[in-house]
Amino acid sequence: MGVSFKQILPVFFFFLFLFPGCSESPEDRGHLSAEELYFASLDRGFVEDLLLDSAEAMVEPWSGLALYELSLSYLDRPVPPSLGKISRLWKKYTARYGYDGYSRDVRNQISLLSNQDPLESPLLGEGEGDDFYSYLYSLGKGKARDFEPLRAFLAEERTERELNLLLHYLGSRGLMDDIPRPYSEWLTVKLLLLKKEYGAAEGKISYLENEPSVNGLAQYYRDVWRALLSHGERRSLLTRWEYRADILDEEARWSLLFYSALCRRSMNEFTRSAELLKLALEPAPGESEYDRTLWYYLDVQNKKGANLSSLLVEWAPLWHDSAFYDDLVETTVSDGVYRGDWKGLARLQEAMALYGSSHSRDITSWVTVTGSESRYLYLSDEEVARRLEGIVERNEGSLFTLMAEYLTEGKVSYYSNLRSDGETSRDKSSDEKALVLSGLIERSYTAAARKWYDRYGHELALEVLRDYAYYLRRQGDYLESIRVMGKASRREDYVVSREDLTLLYPLEYAGPIEYWCGEYGISQPFFQALIKTESGYDKDIVSYAGAVGLSQLMPTTAEDHMRRLGLEGADLTEPDVNIALGTRYLNWLYEREYIDSPVLAAAAYNGGPGSVRKWNRTMGGYPRLLYMEGIPYTQTRDYVKSLVQGAVVYSFLYDNRPPEEVLSELLPELAG
Repeated sequence: MGVSFKQILPVFFFFLFLFPGCSESPEDRGHLSAEELYFASLDRGFVEDLLLDSAEAMVEPWSGLALYELSLSYLDRPVPPSLGKISRLWKKYTARYGYDGYSRDVRNQISLLSNQDPLESPLLGEGEGDDFYSYLYSLGKGKARDFEPLRAFLAEERTERELNLLLHYLGSRGLMDDIPRPYSEWLTVKLLLLKKEYGAAEGKISYLENEPSVNGLAQYYRDVWRALLSHGERRSLLTRWEYRADILDEEARWSLLFYSALCRRSMNEFTRSAELLKLALEPAPGESEYDRTLWYYLDVQNKKGANLSSLLVEWAPLWHDSAFYDDLVETTVSDGVYRGDWKGLARLQEAMALYGSSHSRDITSWVTVTGSESRYLYLSDEEVARRLEGIVERNEGSLFTLMAEYLTEGKVSYYSNLRSDGETSRDKSSDEKALVLSGLIERSYTAAARKWYDRYGHELALEVLRDYAYYLRRQGDYLESIRVMGKASRREDYVVSREDLTLLYPLEYAGPIEYWCGEYGISQPFFQALIKTESGYDKDIVSYAGAVGLSQLMPTTAEDHMRRLGLEGADLTEPDVNIALGTRYLNWLYEREYIDSPVLAAAAYNGGPGSVRKWNRTMGGYPRLLYMEGIPYTQTRDYVKSLVQGAVVYSFLYDNRPPEEVLSELLPELAG
């Protein structure tokens, strides 16, 4: 029986609906631009034939980007296919548009796998060819028998892709049997460790332990130490390491001592760990290695119960990057305030005034000033004024800056002096990386934009990052928007603006926040700061501990308050529900007899009411200015200060309230 065209037509359109990619014939692609082809490929998970069509169009930057993604898809295969066509396309593209930075490594690999010497390849500009890949080319041609470059390559940190490419090249050229066994075994170990297959690496590590050509190198110990954390016989292996230390050169000796000490630290052998770290200070090959070693030495001594304050005073003249030790200084200050060690804090402040970072100088100056005001130690009026003025002049923008300004000037000028725009220069940069991110944003390719930002965000102009942060906020991803601007704000050339504060402190769910804060007499800006700190306005977020939603409530905590509000079984990720329960719980904390200030309420919300009861037994008589610094939990201490400063910013940005007015409400001690 024949079938008519009218009968076939509905079936055809049904399958066309199921498989939309099938409707895009080669003829249809001819009507698409290189940019559209690239994005069509992205929609389908980087389909290679669409990438190839985009690459062949030779339109910058999309063809270059398509060619780059196409190259990666080939190179990521265990056995890369023929790269002849890609090699020809790169040659054509670079001849037309020149050479870019991000594809340099890809072009080196293609040259090598296409049987071209990277130092002479037409795919690479002058000075771009990689010496090591050129060495491999010579090795494959039988022109080089020296294996020192191979050892030097393995003696550096390497990515899984780099090691896989090396393994593939050596295998495809039949060179594995010619490579000295220690190097081939080390290559395998490095790959296994990157994949976290520590058990599989153990046997090969045992072999390398008897090979001085490898175990005499610093990188060997950096590679192996993580595997030892799960090694059943690590104590005897570490002992053998430590006997070997004296016969190694300085860099390898430092590496052995340092990583052996970290292993001992993980085993709670703090005394032995401290001994090894102290020995490792002398052969440390650079300033960063010295500072890392000294940080761990101080940390281990602290875990042993030593007086960290005295140790910081003793070692501060010898450190290089003072900011590297800020967390240890904060821990010491908190411990000193909690225990009432005012003499130790005074000595620490004197040392930080000479050797500390701006942050360490601020925090030690602040606690000694407030300690003096509370009569726990004595400073003259002139010395108090000098230390407060120092905090103001350093102008770190922290809560210390705001409080010091208030005490010295009677007002807070930090925020009112900010520019209203993002940058004095609005140059968005026209380089290729910025154009790509802008194109991804314009077409709302959020996942691809995030991947591009993760790869090249550190190279992009601040104004480009602001555009990206605004885009994320429009998409409702407040948390990622805050992270992008937070990372940008840590750049050396960054100057904060009022515009940036609206990105760092967004305002969302204003209606339910206003209603429920009014119901319970909670400060709206304070609760907005709580949500921003807890969840970054991500209503669906769940913490590793199980806290849910905007105000990060534990389900067990929320259940009792749900019953009282008639919300049994409600969804904690629903903003109205979460805000209602969060404000009710915060109000419940306030109503308890030991919660008499926002500082204590914030501490109880984060650290738990039981912790606040315990801290009150020690610090009950402290003014809240000191109480904040004495909280023993680092997370809770930072949380409380974040909420106080956040409440000031929210009030300033959205209510036009003077910061000093809000500070005096949150911390009445400042007003005298």
